[in-house]
Amino acid sequence: MDKPVMRVSFAECPCCDGELYVTVTTGDGVFHSMKDNPRLQQDAKGYFMKCRHCSKRVALKPVPGPLATLALDDHQNCDELTPM
Repeated sequence: MDKPVMRVSFAECPCCDGELYVTVTTGDGVFHSMKDNPRLQQDAKGYFMKCRHCSKRVALKPVPGPLATLALDDHQNCDELTPM
């Protein structure tokens, strides 16, 4: 019997190259966010996470498809700090 496949993915902060978040994909294709990832937040500009290394607002964008997923936005403003 084959062992279930599990893939770990790391996303780096585009502003400081520090680790932003980690996801684990199980054999059934479901993404799981790690509990110590930054909280996903939303404001008038859209979805974002606060980098715990540089405190920058890292914008996320919806990914088209059947699953509701987000990815790093191609356009980042690395001068923008997140509110407290």
